[in-house]
Amino acid sequence: KRIKAGAWHLIGIIDEILTYARMEAGRLDLMLDRTEVIGLAAETAAFLEPAAGAKNLELRTIVPEGKLFMEIDALRLRQVLINLIGNAIKFTESGHIDLEVNRTDKRINFIVRDTGPGIPPTQQTKIFEPFGQLEQGKSRQKGGSGLGLAVSRDLARLMNGDLVIE
Repeated sequence: KRIKAGAWHLIGIIDEILTYARMEAGRLDLMLDRTEVIGLAAETAAFLEPAAGAKNLELRTIVPEGKLFMEIDALRLRQVLINLIGNAIKFTESGHIDLEVNRTDKRINFIVRDTGPGIPPTQQTKIFEPFGQLEQGKSRQKGGSGLGLAVSRDLARLMNGDLVIE
C-alpha cells in the first residue's frame, strides 16, 4: 500500500511539473465543453474522501439543488479542485474540509474551506509562486513540489476564473 501510495504521489508531482512546463511554453490546450459542475465537484470530493478519512477529517460537499453548467475544461477544473482539497487535507490536523459550489450573478464559485492553521497574510502571495512553500529546509514535514497552487491559479485564469485566498 505504501509503495502504491508513493507511486501515485510521484505521478501527481510529475503531472504538476509537466502541466507547469506546458503552460510556461504556451502549449497547454484547454478542452472546453459544456460541463455539469455540481456532479464534477461531488465526484472529486468522493475521490478524496479516503484521504480525508485516513486523517479522521470530515470532507463535506455543499452544493445547491439542481444542476449548474458551464463551459470549462472538466479535467483541468478537477485538477484544480484536487490540488485545493488535497492541500486542505495535507495541512488540516482535525475538524473538517468543505467544498462549496455556489452561483452568483455571472459566476460559479468553488470554495474550499478548512479548519487548518491558515496562512499568515504576509505569506499568502508566496504560496502561488512556482515552487513556493511555507515549510522550508530539513524540518519540512509536508511533501509536495510547490507547484500545485501556482499551476491551479494559472489554470483557473486560463479558464477565465481566478484563485484567491482568505
